[in-house]
Amino acid sequence: MRKKLTLLWSIASLGATPLQKLRLLFWCVYWFVAESRTWLPHPSARIRIRIEGVVRSVWLCGIGDVWVLNDVLVQREYDHGEAQPCETIIDLGSNVGISTLFLALRYTSAHVYAVEPNPQLRARLAYNLAGLANVSLHHLALAEHDGEAVLHIGSNSAHSSLFSVPNAATNVTVETVSPDSLLARLQLSQVDLVKFDIEGAERFIFSAAFKAFNRVRRYMGEMHYDLMPVTREAVQALTSDYERVEEPIPGRERSMIYLRRKSAILSA
Repeated sequence: MRKKLTLLWSIASLGATPLQKLRLLFWCVYWFVAESRTWLPHPSARIRIRIEGVVRSVWLCGIGDVWVLNDVLVQREYDHGEAQPCETIIDLGSNVGISTLFLALRYTSAHVYAVEPNPQLRARLAYNLAGLANVSLHHLALAEHDGEAVLHIGSNSAHSSLFSVPNAATNVTVETVSPDSLLARLQLSQVDLVKFDIEGAERFIFSAAFKAFNRVRRYMGEMHYDLMPVTREAVQALTSDYERVEEPIPGRERSMIYLRRKSAILSA
């Protein structure tokens, strides 16, 4: 109980004012309760929070968004090492845009390409990123080939995948793009940073079949070994040109991985 209270207060502290802190705390508690009592409605809320010193209104709905706030803004999973200068960032799995907000406000001179296929999140994603001149939205899913695939959408907005999702609430067809095609579509010959949280689709990033892999200076994201046939050993072998830090997530076949290329990227 003490851990949960500490977690809730840490998330609530993101509120921009004392009143907004109390509002965020109320909704966090409500969504936690509603998660286990399906008869309760799941309303959304617009709350003003502070991100990298900037006050933003964010549109949140449900426990999935609470966990995203915790991972990105409390645990600061994407604040690894010094903030090196960046011009181009790709956010694979933007979800409702919290990670994109963090990256866009932390790296103010960079353009952030937010990539998110889930059509159910488009309204909230657009709202949360409104007014940011250095962000563009791309409704795509990373896959092996360009085309279409079925996205399995869980009841928790953070759990949507091209692969198995327990008790998927909805299945929708989405546009897919390979890593090589994504860089070509965005007209990028190289990328300073790729952040990813794409529920197993990172198997397509860490594949020697794609030239795009070595066009990136830094990677950071969650490896879902339980959702893909790629092993830690295979990733380690593929990333020999990168300085690599991998932090296992306790109790799960998953980890956070941080990669930084050792040498300069050659011109395309």
